[in-house]
Amino acid sequence: MKAEELQHGLASTELLEKIDKLFHESPAVLTEEPVSSIGLPRGLLFYEYYPLWNSFFTRAGFRVIPSQQTTRQLLERGMSRVTAETCLPMKVYYGHVLDLIEKGIDTIFVPEHINIPTWEPGDPSVEHCPYIQSVPEFATTAFGTKIVTQTLSNGYDIDGYETKLTSLAHKLLPEKSFLDTALKPFIQGFKLKECYQQAVEDFKRLREARYALGTKFLESRGRNDTVYVVFGKPYTLYDPELNMHLFKKMRALGMDALPADLIESPTGEEPEPHPEMHWYYNCKMLREAACVNNDPRLFPIILTNYGCGPDPASFRYLQNALMDKPILVIEIDEHTADAGILTRLEAFNDDVMNTSDGGAQVPWPAKGLFPRLRQKGMKKYIYPIFPNTHTSSHRF
Repeated sequence: MKAEELQHGLASTELLEKIDKLFHESPAVLTEEPVSSIGLPRGLLFYEYYPLWNSFFTRAGFRVIPSQQTTRQLLERGMSRVTAETCLPMKVYYGHVLDLIEKGIDTIFVPEHINIPTWEPGDPSVEHCPYIQSVPEFATTAFGTKIVTQTLSNGYDIDGYETKLTSLAHKLLPEKSFLDTALKPFIQGFKLKECYQQAVEDFKRLREARYALGTKFLESRGRNDTVYVVFGKPYTLYDPELNMHLFKKMRALGMDALPADLIESPTGEEPEPHPEMHWYYNCKMLREAACVNNDPRLFPIILTNYGCGPDPASFRYLQNALMDKPILVIEIDEHTADAGILTRLEAFNDDVMNTSDGGAQVPWPAKGLFPRLRQKGMKKYIYPIFPNTHTSSHRF
């Protein structure tokens, strides 16, 4: 669909602006002078749980201060403090921690997420990759000062996340008098529990609003329209610097797109479970892939980062879930250039347009993440989904 034709409904860039506004709006307002400031690095799980943390800590009496938006300079400064080779989002996280330290924030919250509540019916069990589980160790080794960590897990306690988060706030709140010290565990404990429950409700409402925007976006598209659904983890999808401003590039090319996590899976349509694949975001992508595969208007683009552990292990399942669609995989690291992404987007868009006829999907001979051969009579076809595919055609 051409850019000039995107006048019905929300354009993809407008959709992302609305999502960003919802994400940063806080229903909680400080009614008193904040007792302290707490900094949240704008990376990794920030893009999933910031609304929850912001609501909780604000209600508890803290001034919440996120780090700046990601820039190339911030990435390079973060890379200079990396103590071990990691994926790109981890390197960016170092830069955000450094930014908060230089701002003089009282406390920097770097949580250790292991397995946590879902807050949504049908969500897969939440377990994050080893890098995310080890973020506090990486950060304290690199910086040490002002870093406050907390292990957040529901593994052995159904209320574990609430208990850990409220106990952290309890420790950080100052004691004003001897009487306050004596009563603090009782009065503040009840107050913090109430703050947490309100924050969870705020978080659920935000998620519902995001799904509503995604539904509205798709409902405004006709049966002959083509929409590209971008799969990836929130910290890649919603950080423009980390995704190389992908959505702006797609809009400039006339490619209508939305993030996959705005698609709500219908109740009862769960993918086949894979016990060996338990990473949270990859399990979510499988659920979203089922919706994309069943809608002839939707075509997948998968964002990943060099050095990511769960993605290579899970892509074969994603490939099977999207077996009726051509797939573009974009792998980004600190050396990725704009020109390469633009070229691949243009080529993939041309391939998709060549498979569509009036909104009805034409059978795709080269299904999956890699070019496959399908025999037709005595001929074999290999489709140029990836650069230089034609150079191998003589082998067949």
